[in-house]
Formats: sequence, structure tokens, C-alpha cells
Amino acid sequence: MIGREAEFKRLQAAYSQAINGGPGEMITIVGDAGVGKSRLLHEFNNWIRSLSDNVPVFRGRIYQQVRQLPYALMRDMLAAYFSIQDNDPPRVAEEKLVQGLADILGRGPEARQQAQAIAQLVGMALPMGKQLMLETADVPSPSERVFESVGRFIEVMAQRQPAIVMLLEDLHWADEDSLQLVAYLRDLCQKFPLVLVVLTRPLSGATDTGRLPIRKAGTVLSLEALSEEQSHELVLEILRKLSEIPSGLADLIVERAEGNPFYVEELVKVLIEDGIIIAGEKEWQLRRGQLAEVRVPPNITGVLQARLDRLSSLELNTLQKAAVVGRVFWDSAILSMANTAVEPFADGQTQAALQALEKRELIFRRSASGFAGTQEYVFKHAILHQVTYESVLLRLRPLYHQQIADWLAEQSGERIGEYAAIIAEHYELAGEATSAAELYEVAANRALEALNIESGIDYFRRALLLVADKPHFAAWQIHLQEELGRLLFQQARFVEAAQVYLTMRYTAEEDGDLDAQARAGNGLAVINREQADFAGMLASATQADQVAWLVNAESTQVHSLLLQGEAHMLLGEMDTAVSVAERALSMSERPDEPEAMTRSLRLLVEIHIRLGQYEQAGQYIDQLESHLALLEILEDETAVALARLFLGQLWCRLGRYEEADAYLKQSLTSYQDLDDPAAAAQTLAALGETARLRGDLYTAVPFYRKAIAIADSLGDVQNGLKYQLSQSEVFVDLGHNEIAQYLLQEVQEIIENVSRMSGWYEAPRLYACLARALLAQDMLVEALRYARQAHRLAAKQENQAYLGLAWRVIGQALQKLPTDEKSLPVGEAVYSAADCFARSLQLFEMVNGGGAASKWQQMRTLWVWAAFEKEHGRSQSAEELEKRAITLADELGITLKRRRHHT
Repeated sequence: MIGREAEFKRLQAAYSQAINGGPGEMITIVGDAGVGKSRLLHEFNNWIRSLSDNVPVFRGRIYQQVRQLPYALMRDMLAAYFSIQDNDPPRVAEEKLVQGLADILGRGPEARQQAQAIAQLVGMALPMGKQLMLETADVPSPSERVFESVGRFIEVMAQRQPAIVMLLEDLHWADEDSLQLVAYLRDLCQKFPLVLVVLTRPLSGATDTGRLPIRKAGTVLSLEALSEEQSHELVLEILRKLSEIPSGLADLIVERAEGNPFYVEELVKVLIEDGIIIAGEKEWQLRRGQLAEVRVPPNITGVLQARLDRLSSLELNTLQKAAVVGRVFWDSAILSMANTAVEPFADGQTQAALQALEKRELIFRRSASGFAGTQEYVFKHAILHQVTYESVLLRLRPLYHQQIADWLAEQSGERIGEYAAIIAEHYELAGEATSAAELYEVAANRALEALNIESGIDYFRRALLLVADKPHFAAWQIHLQEELGRLLFQQARFVEAAQVYLTMRYTAEEDGDLDAQARAGNGLAVINREQADFAGMLASATQADQVAWLVNAESTQVHSLLLQGEAHMLLGEMDTAVSVAERALSMSERPDEPEAMTRSLRLLVEIHIRLGQYEQAGQYIDQLESHLALLEILEDETAVALARLFLGQLWCRLGRYEEADAYLKQSLTSYQDLDDPAAAAQTLAALGETARLRGDLYTAVPFYRKAIAIADSLGDVQNGLKYQLSQSEVFVDLGHNEIAQYLLQEVQEIIENVSRMSGWYEAPRLYACLARALLAQDMLVEALRYARQAHRLAAKQENQAYLGLAWRVIGQALQKLPTDEKSLPVGEAVYSAADCFARSLQLFEMVNGGGAASKWQQMRTLWVWAAFEKEHGRSQSAEELEKRAITLADELGITLKRRRHHT
């Protein structure tokens, strides 16, 4: 290993340390293309295999052509270790993986669950029921489950073997999931005798570790260009079979190579192919007379192009077809392409060409093939692959891409969904926009099954771009836009989602699809609500209602009416809200709209609660309970679960926590039976809220934790933010303020990204909670700033409940300030802490008519105010306030012991 002796010894030292009972180590080898990374790894692997230790060596590599696949690195390792081929039927692939894991991890249901979780995430066609997600909801994310399985795999292997070696190549092509896996493996090196060697290219400079952050790269070995002396030594080593090496030739090669060993090797091959060097088995000869005619290319691209120029037309044609397939290719694919060419080649000719290319060391056979019944090859180097692809005539590329797309589609068989993105890209490059779009949609749905939301969004976007200029595909465009809008909303990317729904509405208008126009309007209204743009919400929903009415799209219209009614309620237009909600209820009183009726009744209850009309609210709750009883008779489990969820939430709003808890637990059981994790997460969060409000804080935490875990698993950022905010409120109540601050600032970072969300309805509540967490840590200036921010946003929303919350926190902040600063100008008035508490109580006595739905917040303000009065020696006032708080707490069924958490 000329010029790489120190790096080679460093790899040997890491191995020796692990094999002799020491810890493992991660070593990242960084270097530009052609500098010798793969050769160094190859020599290290050969050295390990020459020993008698029988240490398992796992190899994985990411090629550019498979970068779309999730966990591509892990997929490559698993496929190689368990001999899973790309055209294995789904159940065969499953059996290989399950049996392989069972041999290592032990047999039983655990191995199958681990296999299903891993296979789902790496994109293999194995079904993973969502029930598994619900049963393992304590795990933060799907990747955590995979990493735990990998960790267990390494642990068991370490118990059986003195060391484990993993050699991973080309991390510069890695997907984000693979990079996270490598970071996790790095941590395992400290626990087990795992030697992890990673190859990557730098992105900017020699000390750069590429796409792998340097803090996660372990020991970094940067391969620099060879020195002039080392380059001379390499040239002499390669040409050692020549009896005499002219100094001029060696100097010329060294000068042009600029320290790149790949250039040196390839230039020597050019000289051999030109007949200037006659390579015999034992001895080489040099034709000195032809040296003067040698034109040495100035760079590695030129050298490789020179090698291509020396191929026969058959060899070049074969290699070019292979380059279109990718750096890894299969003989059967090339044979198929050759047979369907305008001037077809016989199979024997193509096989002979492959053998000749292999002899020239332009391609290499691989010991195992991804597709059964084929021989797999790989280009010697990524640069060679790229140069060869660039040499393919532009007019031929589309034809070749279509041929390989057809072949891959046929070979993939039942598992075409796993390779849909790769095949789609070939069809796209072939100019087959429709076929490409169809497969990108398949790839998007496949990604969503694997819980890879980002990839799903990307593939839907690609599909849309391919059909955007085709009016005859308007219905398809609308479908893709609706799916994309839904996913972007789920990711809390409200600005992008709104743009997609606007485009969908325009597409539907051009196509005359009024129902789709209305659905797009409803989508916009939902986004407006989350952004606290209630006037925009009303406008979008009203327009949707009018359009849906024109085509009698009743289901869409009911949704529009519900959004309209909610918008009127949020704008304080309560009479209109009641009228619109009753209209929605009237339209929902049909057997085929049970969920719409449930939602209509819930809205009517909420409106009457806000009006303080608790008798009317109770009447609608009675109707909802009667509706639930009917649904139970009809055995409509989905509608039953939703009705139970809403009843639980409404009883919680009214301070009837036992009734709420009972309904919510029934709803959770139903959603688990229905295999609906998203709805189960909502129910878990509602159970957490019920526990929080009745003072069972330690009970609330696991409910929120599970809800957050499921939301993370589903990529449901929009709901996950709300769950995390609620959990943070519990942590503040428990006194875990540093944890709460960390979690709240995570949410804050997302919602303050204007290009992403452009406003959030829950922002006042977030800033109020953050202010409380900071106050508890005596960070008074920052706390007061966030409390005022909560007040400003609540006033902008005209949200009286959030204003009451903000005034209370401002009062608490003023309470802690020095004596001469215990007042604050707000508008034209100046407020003391007592003024703030009084204002907070006044607002909460107005909100919801001051009735049951406001008692909890009134109690908290009274309790805090009482503590303030006691602190300032006003015992009588403190006692009166405390008595009022205790009375409210008793009405809510909160005990004195639990009530102390609320101080």
C-alpha cells in the first residue's frame, strides 16, 4: 500500500484492539475519487481474511442508482448476509430474513416482529400491521425499533465472536436514514468489539467528512494525494516487470497524475492497450520507438475516455448499455437490451464482450447477484461509470433507459413497489412521462407504508411535475395534489400545503370539477384555522360550500359547513355559528353520514359551551350519546370510536373527568382494534389532558409520551407539536422546568419558521408555558418577554382564554421582579401583578360564560393570586382567594394534595 502505510497500520491497530478484548472503533476514511479509498479497504479486508480469527465481516455499499431506497446501506448488508435477492417473492424474502434473524436472536414472535419492523423500513415488501406500532408506542420512532434490533444483533454476535467488522462504502450517496444508522453503529463501537470502517468523499475540503457530521465520524483518516516520491514509487511498482523504465516516461506519468493513484493505474492500461507496453505473463516489454508518439491525457477523465476509444464497437456498445443501467448491472439486462436493439447482437457476442471488458479490468464480477439467475457486475470505479454514461449518444439514452426500465419492471415481479422509484427514474429519462408518473405514485405510496413521509412527498411532487402540462390527466393531477397537500399539512408545512391546495383548486376550475374545487377550499380552510387566520378560514369554507352545493356534493358540503361554523365561532359570531352548525346537522341526518352527524353535534356542544349555555350544550350531548347508542347497535366501529372520543373530550371540557376517562378508554380500545394509530394517538393525548386537568400529573406523562411516539412514527408533525406542548405543560407543573424548556424550544423552532408555518393557533399557549418554565429557573427577563409575546398573539387572535392565560403569567413574572419594577405598561395603562391576576380572573369568568368549562382556569388564577397576596402579608385577601380556589377545586373533584401541583 504505497503512500497508505500509516492508514493501513491504523486500521490494523483498531482491529487488534477489538480482537484482544478492547473496545471497538469507528474509522472514517475521507478522500476524493480515485485517491485509493476502496483499495485500502480491499487490502484491509484481505488481511483480515488471511488471519485465523474467523471474524465475521459485513460489507455494505450505497450506489447512486439506489439512493432513493430508504436505509439503502442496511438493505445492502441484509440482502448480502441473508442471501435475499431482488426478485425473491415477498414471502421468500420475509422467510429468509426471519429465519436469519431467528438463528441469531432466537426464535419466536419477537424475531418475526423485529424482521417485520426492519423489512418495512428498508423498503422490502413485507407487511407490518400498524397494531405493532400501537403495542410498542413507548419506542420514540420506527427507526429506534430498527436500531434496537441492530443493537441486539451486534450484541449477540459479540457474545459469539471475538470481534465484528463492518466495511461500508460510498456514504456520500447515503440517504438520511442510513446516515443515522451509521451514527448509531458508531455508539455501539464503545460497547462491543465492533470495528466500523466507513468510506466517503469530502464535500468541500480535505478535512471535511462529507455528509457525515464530523462529530459522528469517529476517527477520521484523510487520504491526501500521493507525494511526488510516492507517485514515483507507485509507477515503478506497477511497471516492475519492465526490464528498464525510461525516466522520462515515469516523470511524465507522475506529473500528469498529480498524486492520484487511479490515474496512474489507468494510464498504464492505456499504454498496454496501445501496444506501447507488451504485458507478458512474467515479463513486460516496452516499445521505445513509439514513446515519442504518446499523448498523455491531462486528467483522469481524459485517460478513461482514451480507454473507451480503444474498445471495439461491440465492447463499447455493451459497456455503454451497462452504464445506463447503473454502476451495478446484470448480464441478463444487457442481453435483453442487446436483443431488442435496432441492430441486435447475439447472446454469445454480448457475453464475449462482457468477458473482454472484465479482462480489461473495466468491470468486475460480483460473487452474489441481486437477481436470481443473473450474473452481477460492477464498474471498476464511479468515475469510469460516469465517463462511460456521458459517452452514450443523447439520441440513444432514452431508448436504453426504457429498455432497462422494462427489464427491471419484469424482474421485480411482485416486489415492483420496492423498486418503483428506480424504475420511474429510468422511464423519466426515457421521456415516458406517464409510466414514470405512475411508478412515482407507486413509490410514494410505498414510502408512506414504510412511514417515510419525506420520500412520499418527493415522489408525489415528481409525479405531478410529469403530468402538470397534460390537461387530459386533470383528474390524476387533482388526486396527486390532494395527497400531497394532505402530507404537507401533516408535516406542519402549512405554506407549501396551502400553495398545493390553491393549485388544486385552479386545476379543478380548469377541468370543471366542482367537487374537487370545494375539497381544495376545505383543505385551505383547515390550514387557515391552524394559522389562526379565521377570516381566511371562513372565506375558504364559504366558497367551498357554495361550489359543493352546485353539484350536490353533500359530504364535501357538510365538511364546508362545519368549517364555516367553527370559523364563525372563532370570530365570535356565535348566532351565525349556531345557524350554520344546525344546517350541517340537518344535512348529516342520513344513515351514510354517521361521522358527519357526530362532528356536527360536537360543534354545537362547543358553541353553546362558549356561549355559557350549558343546558343547551347538555341537550346536544344527550343527542350525541343517543347517536352513539344507535351506532353501537349498527356495529359501525369507526363511527363508534369517534363518538366516544368526542364525548370524552367534551366531558373533560366540562370538568366531568370520570365520565371523560371512561369514554376515552373505550375509544382507545376501539382504535387499537381498528388498527388506527393516528386516532389512537389523539385519544391518548385526550387521556393525558384529562389526567392533567384533574391533577394526576404522573399519569398524564405516559399518555402524552405514547401519543408523541405514535405521531413521530407516522410523521404527524402537526399533531405532534400539540402533544409535545401539552406534555411540556405537565412537566412545568411537576417542576421539571429544564426538560419543559427544551421541549418547548423544539416546538418554537418549528413554528417560528415563517416559510414553513406562517402562524400557529397554539402559539400564545406555547409562549405562556415557556415563560412559566423560564420563571421557575429565575430567567426573569426572558420569561417576561415570552409572556408579553403570548399576550400580543392572544390579543391578535381575540382569544379571551389565551389572554387570561397570558395575563396570569405576566402577573407571575412581575411578582418575581425587583420592588421598583413590579409594574408593566400595557397599552395606555400600567399594570401591577395584582392587576394582572385580576384581569386574568375577569377574563376566565367571562369565557364560556364563566361556567364549568372555565372553572379550572379560574381556580389556577385564584390559587396563584392567593400565593401573591400571602407573600405580601395580605392574609385576609389571600385566605378569601384561596377559599374560592378550593371551592372550585372541590367542584372539579381535585384533592388538596393534587391541587398543590398547581401553584
